[in-house]
Amino acid sequence: MLVWEGFHGSPTDLIPATGDDRVIVMAWESSYNAPWDLLNNGYQIINASWTPTYLTGGYGGLIHPGSTVGKRFALKDIYRWNKDIFMHWEPGRPVFEDRGPMDPNLDDGEWSAEWIGKDDQIHGGQMLYWEQYECSVLHFLMPRIPILAERLWNPKSDHSFAEFQDRVAVAQQKTLPVLQPIEISPVAKDPSHPVVSLYQPYEGEQIEVTLRNRTKLDGQIRYSTGRWSGQLNSPNFHPVPNPDTMYDGPLTARGPFSVRAELVRGDPEPVDGHSWQFYNNWPNRVEVTEYNIGRRTPRKVPDLAALPDSKLLRKYEMPYLRGLMQNVAVRGQLTRTDLIAPASGKHTLELRTQSGHATLYFDQNQNGEFEGSEILIQDSPNDESGQKAEVILKQGERYRIRVDHATGMPRPVLILSIAGPDGKRTEISKYLQLPR
Repeated sequence: MLVWEGFHGSPTDLIPATGDDRVIVMAWESSYNAPWDLLNNGYQIINASWTPTYLTGGYGGLIHPGSTVGKRFALKDIYRWNKDIFMHWEPGRPVFEDRGPMDPNLDDGEWSAEWIGKDDQIHGGQMLYWEQYECSVLHFLMPRIPILAERLWNPKSDHSFAEFQDRVAVAQQKTLPVLQPIEISPVAKDPSHPVVSLYQPYEGEQIEVTLRNRTKLDGQIRYSTGRWSGQLNSPNFHPVPNPDTMYDGPLTARGPFSVRAELVRGDPEPVDGHSWQFYNNWPNRVEVTEYNIGRRTPRKVPDLAALPDSKLLRKYEMPYLRGLMQNVAVRGQLTRTDLIAPASGKHTLELRTQSGHATLYFDQNQNGEFEGSEILIQDSPNDESGQKAEVILKQGERYRIRVDHATGMPRPVLILSIAGPDGKRTEISKYLQLPR
């Protein structure tokens, strides 16, 4: 019998650890029983470490404006894991707090069964994939399953991650025709960009999409197009209907849309394996810079602009102002943007955060600098209670905004809304443009 670790303590009599009727434990949350307690009490384990083997939340929409799209840990995190290593993302959990015996590093949120000589009790590991939609299965699993296999079957490999990725690229030339017979292009030049986990961005009013048969089978391509809500901050994705149109050349589409395609043989049975792709042409409105601010969310938001370059992780542009797209690590998120005033008169800005804190700067005098007196909201609470500040705007004028966001777990929500003289409140992104 296999059981999740959903029992407290170590009831070796009620849930036997040894003998013919022994129970094997899938250790994942590491809260009811830390892995070292299970091992020291004789249990055999399947390592389902929450970090980095969980994939939850998919294409169903962002649900909560300013929230995240699920837990999907970076490919590099999977590559440095193996069946003996337990990790965790959430403060308070025994593994995150480095409470395990013989741990040589008490500030990394990791523990290995090798340190107590119990690694022979761990049979292997697994990837946990749920709360998903059909269209996200291959999208998220295909780059991760080869890494999982490598780390479980060849844990002593000394290949670098870059070398491994080169090998995977060669292997995918063989597997893609089986898993996704139809290639849909174009695709984003930067696959690491946050929005690519949701859709392929493009510029201009329309885009030309090409479908190609990846296989050596004779057949026709059949496709359908679909849409989603088109809401800027909560783009709920609707499933594309079953393919019903025969492809006879590139198709042109506008705005947000999605494509579903399949290969049909002459009999006319479809070849298993649909291909999906989502597209959107929202313009970028904000500049985002991410920083390493440690594993724990600070109570006070640091001045992110003053951090040294050694703390810088990456820079990118986004079509909306929001929290981190993936809730898998604490980050400092510095957002810069320009507000184009929608009306003249008194406006109220409201900042909301959860699992983190933020500080809002507003360049009221329009001199392009953020001075101490232009901090409107500082260290917002992590309970999503709205923190408000009033500003006087002139319609059509450009005002620079900066948000320093110390993100947290499990929901790094960041929402900035605006209410004009008429009192109507709306999320602010549609009034934003990239800073000059």
